[in-house]
Amino acid sequence: MKVSDLLDHCEKNEWRSNRAQASLRSTLKTLHNHAGEYEVEDLDYRALCQIKDALEAERRGKRPAAATVKRELSQLGAALVVACKLGVIKAAPPMPSIAVQNTKDRVASAAEMQRIYGRIAERDGDRWWQFGEMVRFVYDTACRRSEALMMRSDWLVEDASGDLLIAWPQFRDATAAERARTGQSKVALLKNGKAKTLPASAHFKTVRDRLEALSEDGRLFPFSETRAWEMWNEVCEDGLTLHTLRHTRITNLIRSGAPLAAVSKLAGHSSIKITADRYGHLCVEDLKGIVA
Repeated sequence: MKVSDLLDHCEKNEWRSNRAQASLRSTLKTLHNHAGEYEVEDLDYRALCQIKDALEAERRGKRPAAATVKRELSQLGAALVVACKLGVIKAAPPMPSIAVQNTKDRVASAAEMQRIYGRIAERDGDRWWQFGEMVRFVYDTACRRSEALMMRSDWLVEDASGDLLIAWPQFRDATAAERARTGQSKVALLKNGKAKTLPASAHFKTVRDRLEALSEDGRLFPFSETRAWEMWNEVCEDGLTLHTLRHTRITNLIRSGAPLAAVSKLAGHSSIKITADRYGHLCVEDLKGIVA
């Protein structure tokens, strides 16, 4: 049995209810490319180290983050556990370790954000204005980068009180390839598999009309992932990523005393436990200096 066949089995029969379908698809595509031709029975520690080296190599001109490679190897390890259940192998081999230094834990200061906004403002053209609004949107709402890039004008709705809301749907139509692989006509749109609704900020309301006027395909921030990263790298501060903006917003909200349940809903975590596990240390740290 080849690894590709094992991954296909897992996707169709074991992981169909996985909430993070978009992330899973991306991971499986990479594993198919770099490990698909291996025979499952031949995957010992040495072979897995070779796969690890292949996963760490450059992709589209840049090396992947250690956390990305760790997630991909973890998914492969989960597939090997399934192979044990199927009787393909007797025991799963040990997986290579990956050391992760999480720069996403970095918090952007107000001064850094002002410098970033200033650099964007110095650049000419509608595209740079749109990009600046996307950066502000991610920072204001704690959205994931992918959630901002997919946002469409027809997801803007008004509630009974006339307040403007942004409503990401729960599902999107599956592509032909996705239907063939999973047998499903719909796939989850967001990482947690749930729909998401946020109130629009006062600033967003002032720029909505111009964003919609500039949109050519319904998307309010019409950038590819690659182009968004290229533009960000032109203006960012050292050590800051687009994800840092989300982390900064969530951190600042918790430190300001916002209810954890509300922050969890804003962040789009699938449960409040995830928020507590990820950011709960802040509650303890902020007690230092208060307790006598």
